[in-house]
Amino acid sequence: MITIEDMTGKVDESVMTPQHPRWCEFGVKMQEAISPYGPWDHTTGTAVEILNTMEGIDIPASLEYFEQHGGYDDVEIIMNVIIPSAEFIE
Repeated sequence: MITIEDMTGKVDESVMTPQHPRWCEFGVKMQEAISPYGPWDHTTGTAVEILNTMEGIDIPASLEYFEQHGGYDDVEIIMNVIIPSAEFIE
């Protein structure tokens, strides 16, 4: 299980989560890259490609976080992780 906060409540900025300062940027890039009409390849390739452009991101840990929240591929990352987090982001 990925823990996004340490004992002091500080967020681990190496894992891409809704608490990460670049979360909105990640979400926008994902939604721009994935067509809502398909076709979809049912991989996390787009997420990995985007995360590779963001220095300091632990990609395996971020993918584990996404999976823990129902994001097993790019479309599910958008539908189950990014969109539900929008209600918590102002």
